Amino acid sequence: MCPWFDAYSLDGIHERQDLQIDGLKESVSHIMNTLKNEIDILGGKTSHVCLGGISQWMTTALWTLFCAADQIRQPVGGCPGFCGWLPFAKQVKNLVQRSQKSNALDKQLIQRLVADSFHRTISDCELSQVNETVDIPILTTPVFLSHGSDDARVSVDLGRQAARVLQQTHMSVQRHEFSGAEGDGHWIKEPEGFDQTINSLREATTTLS
Repeated sequence: MCPWFDAYSLDGIHERQDLQIDGLKESVSHIMNTLKNEIDILGGKTSHVCLGGISQWMTTALWTLFCAADQIRQPVGGCPGFCGWLPFAKQVKNLVQRSQKSNALDKQLIQRLVADSFHRTISDCELSQVNETVDIPILTTPVFLSHGSDDARVSVDLGRQAARVLQQTHMSVQRHEFSGAEGDGHWIKEPEGFDQTINSLREATTTLS
């Protein structure tokens, strides 16, 4: 499976994660450039642009949010994701837990540590230094995750894990499950899934505008 990056096994998603790095680096760079171009076309109105996708597209979108922390200074309109997962989720969870044990409970600091971890994974360098007492604006982007409970390709447990990890980093996450979608459950439930996403995005963009 390699539309955006190599995944060694969706049954053992935490195995050989090193194989994902090159593809993630290339994919995130491509999406980052596209995202910045779209924002420029819209005169800098980040709230008019949404970033999301299904399966590996969702995965790439989530990584792009973190890696854009020092490049895009405002939240985008929303990040809808379907039937995907978060590579290196266990490492992020452990990083957050270590931070909490050392009393680093500050939201901004935890987000900075996680964003740095994502960035270093694919670029071998840290984010530019910013004031750790302020929010990372793009990480205030509302995230909407949906997953088929009967998804035969990407386990719903991986979607649940992704949502938990994002919530541990103090991101705004809404999550829904559905069943009976096409493609063995690995798709968006029609019409409910689309209606739900549109309503969530409308609410989010109204709040951000």
